[in-house]
Parts: sequence; C-alpha cells; structure tokens
Amino acid sequence: MQLSTRRFVVIGRDEVPAFAAAAEMQPWVAGAGSLIVGWSTLAESPGATADVFISLTQMETAAVALGYGTCWLGIWDRDAVTRLIRGQQGGKVVSILAGGPAAGEGAPKAKLPLSKLVGRGRLLAE
Repeated sequence: MQLSTRRFVVIGRDEVPAFAAAAEMQPWVAGAGSLIVGWSTLAESPGATADVFISLTQMETAAVALGYGTCWLGIWDRDAVTRLIRGQQGGKVVSILAGGPAAGEGAPKAKLPLSKLVGRGRLLAE
C-alpha cells in the first residue's frame, strides 16, 4: 500500500537559474531564494493532485509565518522541469512554489467583498 502520493523537491539558490529558464514569462524566478517542486506519483488522480496543492499551501502558510515571501509559479514547462528533477514516468509535476526572504509588505490587492464570493445554497450570478 502506498501511504502518500506526494513528493517534493527543494531547489536551492544555486540550482534556481536552471529552473528559471523553464518558468515561462516569469523572469523574476531567477532571483528566488529557493523553489519547491510538488510532484504527484499518480499522474491521473485528481485526489493526488489536490494533496500536493494542499501540502504546498501549508508550506506557504508556514513560510509566511516565519517571515519569508512566497509566490506560486503560474506557467512553466512541465517536461523541462520533469527532466531537471529527474522525475519518474507515471507521475507529474503539479505545481511550483518560489520562496525567499520577504521583499517587504507589498501593496494590498483589491479584493471582492465576501457577499460577491459566497452564495447561500446556490452559485452567485456574475
């Protein structure tokens, strides 16, 4: 019995440039202190994919609590990243989280009010 379908690869500062080339349209990745690549051993399992996202979200929360900045990579070349981490067949790269010393507080993002996001018993209209 397989206990977990999640695997993670930590990419240190010295290795980040090789991965930055695979992070399409995101030149800022080259300056990241580290990357965490989330891998699922079950490529076609939605539950296994969700487990990777949940774990990375928990890692992000912990990093922020420790004073580090984090950012999810939105676009990356899955095949290139798989080669770089020497990924096995049958699994897949699910997501990548960049982290490092916080660059500052940043500007607050505009957010929708809760009343526009949450419906009671039905989906809200656009």
